[in-house]
Amino acid sequence: MHIRILEAFVIPEAALQDLLRQLNDRYARDGLTLSVAAPTRPPELEAHESLTALSFAVPELVGNALRAVADGVDGIMVDCMADPGVEVLRETVSIPVLGPGHTSMHVAAMLGRRFSLLVTTDFSSRYFLEYARRAGLDSRLASCRTVDIPPEEIQTDSEGTFKALANAAKQAIVNDGADTLILCCTGFAPFSVRLKQKLAFMKILVPLIDPFAVTVNSLAMLINSGLSQSRIAYPDTGIGAQHRDKRLAGA
Repeated sequence: MHIRILEAFVIPEAALQDLLRQLNDRYARDGLTLSVAAPTRPPELEAHESLTALSFAVPELVGNALRAVADGVDGIMVDCMADPGVEVLRETVSIPVLGPGHTSMHVAAMLGRRFSLLVTTDFSSRYFLEYARRAGLDSRLASCRTVDIPPEEIQTDSEGTFKALANAAKQAIVNDGADTLILCCTGFAPFSVRLKQKLAFMKILVPLIDPFAVTVNSLAMLINSGLSQSRIAYPDTGIGAQHRDKRLAGA
């Protein structure tokens, strides 16, 4: 089984290889291969947390999804909690496509009654409130708790990031009535184990969802079950066949 992680934004080659090593250390296992693809062109915008920047990411995601199919990949994950291009990719390819945003919310709804999102900034908070509504899960959303740290600065002060996450998690449970938590940025994944330990020490025994782990494993489940997106919900646009024909013609 081969799952390809599609990055939404440009990543330097050295950082991309380091990311792939980390992913394989954390998530790969017998029978599961992970690979990563990222855009090669410079970003259109420096500020990733905007709807405009997310829109600019979609064309390269489509190209990388088509290349994944040509490479024999079995499933695709878009590595961004905003799920940019996920619905477009579902029309473009026949293999299953998941984004960590929707996947994490639906899993949270299965595990508890009310979930809170631990998000990066106020923009993310506003975005995900609407996102939960469109997913049909707004009645299950207890709150969005921000740590006020842009995604690109999460690792700048890792200790400060961890303390902000721990405080946001506690406030979501104590003040907002959440019973399940989602780390609402895949950049928070390295803090998952330590944050679980911290919550357990505080006697807060709730599921803490690592969106990357949940999405990779959900994809593996879909692949093993022979399931993919509905062609009624996501009609085949024919782009995949056109791409294959052009590639074969140029071979």
